[in-house]
Amino acid sequence: MGFKFHYNQVLCLLFLFLYADFEVNPTVICNPKESLALLQFNNTNAFNLTVSTYPKEVCTPQTLSWVEGTDCCFWKGVTCDNVTGNVIGLDLSSSCLSGTILDNNTLFQLSHLQWLNLDYNFFEVSPMSSVFGLLRDLTHLNLSTSGFSGLVPSEISHLSKLVSLDLSDNLQSRSLRFEPQNFALLVQNLTKLSVFCLTGVDMSLVSPVLLSKLSSSISTLSLDDTTMHGKTPANVFRLPNLHILRLSYNSDLTGFFPQSNWSSPLRLLDLSYTSFKGEIPHSIGNLKFLEGIFLSNCSFTGPIPASFGNLTQLTALCLDENALTDQVPSSISKLEQLTHIQLSWNSLAGQIPNFGNLSKLTFLSLSRNNFSGPLPYHVSRLPYLTDIDLSHNFLSGKVPPELFSLPSLESLVLSDNTFSAPIDQFEPSNSLSDVDLSNNKISGLIPSSMFKLEKLTSLDLSSNNFSGTLQLDILLQPTYLQQISLSYNSLLSLSSNNRVKNTSSILKSFEMSSCNISEFPSNLRTLENLLYLDLSNNNIRGRILKSESRGFKNLFSLNLANNFLTYIEDHPWRDIQILDLSNNMLQGSLLAPPPGTHIFLVSNNNLTGLIPPSICNLSSLVYLSLSNNSLNGRIPQCLWSIVLVLMHLQQNNLHGSIPDTFAKGSSLVSLDLHGNELEGRLPRSLVNCSPLEVMNVGNNKISDIFPYWFGTLWNLKVIVLRSNRFYMVPYRIPKLNLISPTCRF
Repeated sequence: MGFKFHYNQVLCLLFLFLYADFEVNPTVICNPKESLALLQFNNTNAFNLTVSTYPKEVCTPQTLSWVEGTDCCFWKGVTCDNVTGNVIGLDLSSSCLSGTILDNNTLFQLSHLQWLNLDYNFFEVSPMSSVFGLLRDLTHLNLSTSGFSGLVPSEISHLSKLVSLDLSDNLQSRSLRFEPQNFALLVQNLTKLSVFCLTGVDMSLVSPVLLSKLSSSISTLSLDDTTMHGKTPANVFRLPNLHILRLSYNSDLTGFFPQSNWSSPLRLLDLSYTSFKGEIPHSIGNLKFLEGIFLSNCSFTGPIPASFGNLTQLTALCLDENALTDQVPSSISKLEQLTHIQLSWNSLAGQIPNFGNLSKLTFLSLSRNNFSGPLPYHVSRLPYLTDIDLSHNFLSGKVPPELFSLPSLESLVLSDNTFSAPIDQFEPSNSLSDVDLSNNKISGLIPSSMFKLEKLTSLDLSSNNFSGTLQLDILLQPTYLQQISLSYNSLLSLSSNNRVKNTSSILKSFEMSSCNISEFPSNLRTLENLLYLDLSNNNIRGRILKSESRGFKNLFSLNLANNFLTYIEDHPWRDIQILDLSNNMLQGSLLAPPPGTHIFLVSNNNLTGLIPPSICNLSSLVYLSLSNNSLNGRIPQCLWSIVLVLMHLQQNNLHGSIPDTFAKGSSLVSLDLHGNELEGRLPRSLVNCSPLEVMNVGNNKISDIFPYWFGTLWNLKVIVLRSNRFYMVPYRIPKLNLISPTCRF
């Protein structure tokens, strides 16, 4: 879920300095000792873009304005007391400072500091100095995302005036850590603490029980991704001033909501990716200030309480990836502030409730549930919707054409339902970029307005019952179209007559497998950006001449399997890596593909003659399948030196012996040579093929002692030796899943 709740980040990542309350008195001069301390600190921890992990754009180096001989009270990032001139505030966030902060750093000479913000710097994974604990006047301390590491010193608990403490996200997750006694001291002594952010700090040794001892003044508690585990005390949810509670991404942290009398000023509740469980209590409806609730990927069960309808301030409702059941309560329609609804991956059922009142809704995901019935038309009247995902349900009937006209919609995913009615023509949206209607039963013609969606980048209409003949020029009308899948529409065909006018198309992937195409669409060859072309399982017949296959300048993968091709004159595709021509009627000699090919499949054709030596130019080949042809002669010696993973040459007329040249470190996983005329011995160097899982040399003329040494190939699962001339055959060999019982010797 791309949604981020900015309210929490404002409280934890900004520093709450409230500079507006402090104006510099022009008659007060900066304390000279503190001015010197600041200059020395700058020399020690200078602005340095070369070591910073942050892009230049986020750096606002305050210290470049620090000039010796000028009043430090006017330096950027420095705030002085209006009466004494002492430095009481230092904001050096995002200054790209570097170096280390040791115990003798002159920063610690600023004994009057009340606010210190060093977030978004790079202190080279510095240990967090215990001397921070001497800055006893501090009320706000922010050391987040600055590279501090190691144990959080117990001396931090001496800062009894702290109102805000942020140690989160120190560059490397969990580079800072708390031990139980240090955390207990901090909780005990920092009784004024309001904002407490420890996201990414290692708290794996800290018991959640200690959270019950937090000060009642806590308003923000962020403990995301701390590896804290165990049961969370329920009274954490009852802290009287708590506005923000974030415990997400602690997969072994568990607990239950208070089941009764639960009231709280909570505005944000985030338990995503934890193991909290049980039913969501009806009393959650008492949290009337709640603006965002994120319970994704937990273990909550039971129905969604109707009391959610009381949460009229709610803008985000995210309950996805739980085990929630029953119908979505109609009271949800009262939440007119909602912008995000995420209820996917549950067991919710019934019809989709009426969301017509939710005029601010931008994101709606109800995928992977058991919703049934028609898709309500009110969904297509929500003007600010940008994302709709209702996939993997049992929705039926007609897709409302008005959906394609929503002015803000960018993504529409309705795949894996049972929609069946034809789609009417519609007024195309200017924003829709991603349409997925795959795996339905939609019939009729694809409306021409589908190809007038100006911003369309991806269109998936596969596995439906669309019919008709598509004109390539119409299909390529969307300027930004990159992917189109029309596969598994058995009545859909493609015209190969018209010439493509839009040669500047950026289309990268075109799939029309298992359709009704009868001719190779050579007019595709002018699409210079096309990488992936799948026309398998069609009725393409006859020959593909050199003039028809030229072009396709950047083609990476071509699948023409399961057609009725008889001849391909040339393989001109210089960048091809995957070429599947299997299950056709190809005749004549085998034509080797371009040298960069990784996968070459030509099985189940009518090829004759020798395997050409040029096949050995395929130095990157990992999978070769020439099986079920009528190839003869010897297997080229050089073929055995290619680093193949899968070699399938079965059911040909190949003869000669298998060379004893399998090198150590071989990547071979599957070798199938059965049904040929191979003879001689089984090469002992096969023991070098430690990844080997399948070995089939059945139905040949190999004459050898039974290969006991196969027992050293620990990954071998299948070995077929039948119909050869092996002798001294054992009854059983351990570690093999199958030994053919019909070996001839």
